[in-house]
Amino acid sequence: MTCMHMPFAGSECRVPRPFWMRPGSICVGLAVLAVAALLFPSLGDAFAMRRVALAHGAWWQVFTGHLAHFNVTHLAWDVAALLILGIIAECRGRCAAAITLAGSAMVISAAILGFTPNISEYRGLSGIDSSLFAFVAVGMLMDALRDRRWAVAIFITLFLTAFLGKTCFELATGHALFVQDMGPDVLPVALAHVAGGVWGIVVAVAQAWRVGPGFSGKNVRRHVLERE
Repeated sequence: MTCMHMPFAGSECRVPRPFWMRPGSICVGLAVLAVAALLFPSLGDAFAMRRVALAHGAWWQVFTGHLAHFNVTHLAWDVAALLILGIIAECRGRCAAAITLAGSAMVISAAILGFTPNISEYRGLSGIDSSLFAFVAVGMLMDALRDRRWAVAIFITLFLTAFLGKTCFELATGHALFVQDMGPDVLPVALAHVAGGVWGIVVAVAQAWRVGPGFSGKNVRRHVLERE
C-alpha cells in the first residue's frame, strides 16, 4: 500500500537544501582548506604564492596563496574572521560573496606582485577578510541609510573608521595590529588590506545598484521570492 501526504491548501513544502547550497558553506570549505594547508606543510608550500613558482606557471597560487599561513596564531585570527564575516556576507548574497572572495584574491595578488617587489612569498587570508568586512559593512551602512536607521548607520560608520585607522597604523608602522608573531623574516602586508577593502566596497556598491534604490539588504530575498 502506498501512502501519500497531501499538504493543506496554501502550505509550502520545503525540501532541505544540501550543505553546499546553504549560506556559509563556501567560507567553511575555504577554512577547511586553510587548516589542511597548515597541517600538511607540503600542501601549504604548494598553496603559498611565490614569485619564482608563478614565473614557472604555478598560476593557481594567485588564489591558493591566501589559504596558506605561517603558524597557528596567524591561521586562527584569519580563519575566525573569515567564518564570521563570510557567513554574514553569504547571507547577504551568495553570488556577491563569491565575487568578493574570488575578486579580492586576484586584486590582492596583483597588487602584491605589482607594487611590492621585495616580497618573494605571500600567505594569509587577512586581505580577503578585509574585503569581506568592507563588503558587509558598506552594504549594511547603505541599507541603514535607505531605511533611515541613523543609530545603526552611525554604529557601522564607527566600525569602518576603526578599520581605516587600523589600516593606516599598519601602513605607517609596518606592523600588524592583531597578529604580532608570524615567524622570523615575516612582515605584514598592509597593501593587501587596502586592496581587499577597496574591492569589498566596489562589490557592495555594485550589489546595491543592481538591486535598486527601493530595496534594502533585508528585503532582497523577499523581492526575489516574489518575482519567482
